[in-house]
Order: sequence, then structure tokens, then C-alpha cells
Amino acid sequence: MKELLNKEFVLRLELLDNLSRERLNGTSALSVSDYASKLSKDRRTILKNIEALKIDIKHLGCEKYITISLSDESTIYTDITPDFDTNYFFLYYLEHSILFNLCLEIFNETFVDLQSFATKRFYSYSTVYRKMTDLKKIVAQYDLTLDLNTSTLIQGKEQHIRFFFFSLFWGSYKVLEWPFPSIDFDKLKKTLESSSLEVQPFLEKPNMVFIWFAVTIFRITNDHIIDEEYEYNESTFPMLAKEKFLFFFSTFTKNYSQLDSLEQLNWHYEANFLYFTLLTSQIYPLKRIPTLKLTSFVAPKANSSTLITEAWINQFMNEFELSLDINEYFYLYYNLLSLHSRYLYLPGPVQIINIFNDSSYADMDLFIDYELIYDFLNNLFLDPVIAPLSSQKESLNYFYLLLISELMDSKRPALNIAVFSHSSVFQKDFFEAMLTKNLSFPVNFLPYTSEQVDFLITDVSLSKWLTKELPTFVWNSTVEHGKITRLVSYLNKVYTEKYKVRSRSLNN
Repeated sequence: MKELLNKEFVLRLELLDNLSRERLNGTSALSVSDYASKLSKDRRTILKNIEALKIDIKHLGCEKYITISLSDESTIYTDITPDFDTNYFFLYYLEHSILFNLCLEIFNETFVDLQSFATKRFYSYSTVYRKMTDLKKIVAQYDLTLDLNTSTLIQGKEQHIRFFFFSLFWGSYKVLEWPFPSIDFDKLKKTLESSSLEVQPFLEKPNMVFIWFAVTIFRITNDHIIDEEYEYNESTFPMLAKEKFLFFFSTFTKNYSQLDSLEQLNWHYEANFLYFTLLTSQIYPLKRIPTLKLTSFVAPKANSSTLITEAWINQFMNEFELSLDINEYFYLYYNLLSLHSRYLYLPGPVQIINIFNDSSYADMDLFIDYELIYDFLNNLFLDPVIAPLSSQKESLNYFYLLLISELMDSKRPALNIAVFSHSSVFQKDFFEAMLTKNLSFPVNFLPYTSEQVDFLITDVSLSKWLTKELPTFVWNSTVEHGKITRLVSYLNKVYTEKYKVRSRSLNN
């Protein structure tokens, strides 16, 4: 959805992201010239956008989360709370962007012409006309064409039009008011929440379900009906049998006369398409997925997503000599199944997570050696079963890294630590609680006499009792914050050396 933003909003977000990043790196002030260099802009442009950001912060009521100040127009001082989320500003800017509002009018079928739209939004006709060219490129990624001189405005298969509008609302609904005035939200919510038990798991991320149903109801109400079968491999979705979904949808349509009055064949096409989109959209609950990026591709259909998913898991288990319990297996299976189904069969929105590169982990804790993971991912696509997805390798690998990271979070080995206090039991309890809270990897606390101890924390010398040399941290009665920070850093190094991995804390 970033493609829909006005150019000035894109620059403000880039500036805001840089301010946030510098704050996380421990830098509260940088010169205007520094930011001008980082963003390839002149000083005047940076100063102008700093002032615009300050106004936006005040308008959004975010003063308690972020403050920005200037010193003699040379240094930018930033104070940002840990829970500040730049995505909130992204959604605010999206709401106020030309193309987003143009899309809303097209969806609601209230668009008259470009001149009327420009006048209502206080833009020049030439500005809106130039932006319309950008929108043509965006809808083309859904195999659609934009022609505002026609009655339909957007032309192409109805399924593709639905994908486009779903991604529009899914990328903005967190801030927008309910964008479907002709559809009663409370009625829709109540109807879905009273659905059968088989459908309930899909309400764990309710906005996605509400939007798909609302887009479906709205389009059908305005006589935009799917008139052909949407082809896919039905055996792809064992988590909810199609028969059970059709039974649920049959009950659901009785609450909406527009759906209940559909011809039988059209009803079947609509139900079939909605079943597929709801199940494949289960990719969205993955954590740390901030934005949508629109992509286009030619979907290979020679291999089913089931075969690709099974081949992926077999390679993963063999490469790392891992065993998976039933919960771990199904966590991988259903997330991969949904991911592969989307890439194989869906045109339109595919999420891209640009958080990994060749030299950093960002905030991810991979546990398994970084190079080994990339060797595994690179070799994946040599498998003839998985090879048809090789053109999507780059974006798929981001998802694979997320899945591996979350799966391995519970499989990381522990560091064995002994805490021996001669003078105070309270201090021993304090250190154990503090380490459990601050370390990203698991810890076992053992007696200092154990042969398995990897690290010792103590307030006395125990060397004459120890049978091997141990990395040791000695505290006194006063423990400063800086000393605790050094202890955490020291433990990360010991963990890294023992298991040959990088931990999240080590990167902070």
C-alpha cells in the first residue's frame, strides 16, 4: 500500500523511520545535514518535513510517544518511547493520500470524473491526473486495467478486482472507520461469531474475515458477480473441508437477501472463491508482517502446494537432523501450505518482509547458524518439486526465515549458569530473575559443583573448589546498571561461542 502514498508522505515516513532507528541505536540527536545526506535531500526539504511531522504528531495526539525539536535549525533532537509505532503514521498518511481516496470512490461507485475529484480534495487537475498514471501501474499488477471514462472504471476478472480491494482495505483498516457504510458491521460480526465451530479459527484475525465478507457482499449487491469457477487443488485445504464451509455459507447467506437470491451456479462460484481466499489468507496472522507489497507473477500449476510443502519439510528435517513434535509439524505444515497456495494460485497481493540481509539479523533470533540456513534455502529450489517457485525465491525466503525463527524459538539450547552467593540469598534470587528477564536464550540454574556449568556468578572466590576453569562474573554489594549490562553482554558471548550462533541480545 505504500505505492498509494503521496510523495510528501513517503518522505515523512522515511524521515520518521530514520529518527526512530537512530533513537534505538542510542542516538538522540543528529544534524539536519546528516539526515539530508541519508535521504539524499537538501537541508531545506528536511527542515520543511520536520515541521510537517511536528504538526502531524500534534494532530494525532502522539506527543506522549514522540517529540521532535530543532536547535538553531542545525540539530534534530528526538525523544521516542519504546512502544512508539511508525505504522500508525503510515495508516494516517494513507487515509489522506490522493490515490487511496480515489480508490475509495471507485469502490463505492461515487466517482464522477477527475475534475470533480480534484476540486473536492483541493488538488490541481494535473496533480490528480499524474497520480492516476501511478494507479494504472498498481492495478496492472492484479491483471486489471483502469479506465475512468468507462462505467466500470476498473476492468478485469471479478476475482482479481476483489483481491485488489481486499488488499486496499486490509492494509488500512486498523485506522479507518468501518469503510462499508451500506453494511451493518454489528450484524456482520454477530452473524460470523455465531458460525459453526469449524469456522471459528478464522475469527482469530477477525478483520481479515470481516473485510473479505464485506467486499463480497458489497460487490454482489452492486451486481458484480463471479460468473466462472476459480480453479485450485481442493485437497490443498484439509484444515476445513469444503463441504463444511459450504454448509456454513448457505446459512450465512440467509442473513443477506443479496446473497440468498443468487442463481445456484453463481452462488457456487462465490462460495468456492470465498472458501479459497479465506483459507489462503491465513498467511496474514504471521508475526512481524508490517506492510503489503503488490506483486505480479505467472502462477505455475504443475505441482500442488501439498507436494511442495511436504518436500520442504522433509528437506528441513534432514538438513538439520531435527525431529518435530505434532504441534511443531502442523505449525510448519499449515503455514507453509497457506504460503505456497497463495504463491501458486493467487494473483495480486503478496507480502514482502524486507528485514533480512546478508550481514544482519535485524531483531530476529534464528538460533540455527545463519550460513547453514541460507545454504538450506538456496538448495531448496534445486528440488524439481519446489523448482516451479524459484522465480519467487527472494520473497519466499523472507517467510521461510520467519517460520524457522519462530519454530526454533522453543528448540534453542540453554546455557547452564551457577549463581553462588556467600552473603545474601536475596542477591542470588535477584540475579536469577534478572537474567531470565533480560536474556533472549533459555537458562538453566545449576549448583556451582555441577560438571555441566558454563558460567559462574558469585561474590566470593570459588577457584579452589572448582575442577575446571569457568568464565566468572564477580559482584559486590552494589550492582550498577552498567555492570548488569556488561554481564548480559558477557553471557551472550559465552552462549555464542558455545553454540556458534548469534542471539538477539547480542545485536542490541
